Amino acid sequence: MPSSERCSAPVLSVHKAARYGTGWSGLRLALIFYVLTQGLAHATVRAEVVTEPSAHDKASVPVAEGTYRSEAEWQALEARLQAAKDAAAQLEATLSARDAEIAALTSDRDELASSLRTLQSAFSKQKRLIEEGVVSDARDREAAAAAQERLEAEKAAVERALEQANADIAKKRSIITAKEAAHAQAAEEAAQRLGEREAEGERLRADLEQSGRNIGRLETRLQTLEETHTGALAAIDRLQDKLDVNRRALADAEAQLSETRQALVDIQSRLPENLGGRVTADQAREAAAGRMAALRGLYDQRASMTEEAWQASVRDLERQIQDQQQLLGQALSATTLYRVQPSDTLGKVSARFYGRSNRWSEIFEANRHLLQDPDRVLPGMTLIIP
Repeated sequence: MPSSERCSAPVLSVHKAARYGTGWSGLRLALIFYVLTQGLAHATVRAEVVTEPSAHDKASVPVAEGTYRSEAEWQALEARLQAAKDAAAQLEATLSARDAEIAALTSDRDELASSLRTLQSAFSKQKRLIEEGVVSDARDREAAAAAQERLEAEKAAVERALEQANADIAKKRSIITAKEAAHAQAAEEAAQRLGEREAEGERLRADLEQSGRNIGRLETRLQTLEETHTGALAAIDRLQDKLDVNRRALADAEAQLSETRQALVDIQSRLPENLGGRVTADQAREAAAGRMAALRGLYDQRASMTEEAWQASVRDLERQIQDQQQLLGQALSATTLYRVQPSDTLGKVSARFYGRSNRWSEIFEANRHLLQDPDRVLPGMTLIIP
């Protein structure tokens, strides 16, 4: 095989490799360009997807300090904090994957540079052989010239591919740098939001603890108030019982007072005016006369009544006459009353009180409202002794 073919055999045109897919080097170059054109784009898309803020983060609004949360809101805040931590961890993983992809692209670029150096070495060797006159005949010179042209074309193609790869890498690096800046800013904002949420969580925990303490104090105070209320109700019940007793006592006292007043009225009705009563001497004299007339009539009816009934009626009328005579005596300031005994006469009564019987007329005049005949004095009647 001619030396020019031996030099060009290991190296294939990039265009041929891409077009026909023959040879290990062509497949390698095609794979490198695929990674350059597809791999970084995929990594960029992944980075953009990861760093895209979620709808939950967009809807997150810090809560003003001092606002109290319910248990459900507290659990939702914990879930949001955990989601932010997970997003930060995923961002770190994405950055690590991107660094690995950059390292792979750099390795591929180094392989391209090595291939370029191999081509340059083969080209230099071919050129040196031509210059040293190793190719003797015209055919070999034409083959060498053709090989040299192919090598130069392949070198130019590799240089262009390398230049394009470097440009793509630079462009991707620029994009990645911009993405890194955006990611760093997003991570910083996420960390700031996370810090704010953690601070808010601490405030909420403090508020919950304070609320718990307040609830405990309120429960203690409520228990004290309930005990006080229970004691007050018991005291009210005791007072109500006392009030009921006092009311019953008052009712009894009022009834007794009413009875006393009625008794006082009765007493006043039986007392003369000079003793604070309402009975005048004429009223007492008239009442006694009425009772005496009833007693005389009772004596006339003795035969028509049983002895027991007659005796009871007589005693009752005698008592009533005595009461009226006593009132009359008090009204007249007479201090002596006498109850007539059987076989008594006015003379005997006069002799008993005055020492002589001839003063019987004085007794008769003092009791004229009772006596119609000085010789007829009924036993049991009460006489005023003037």
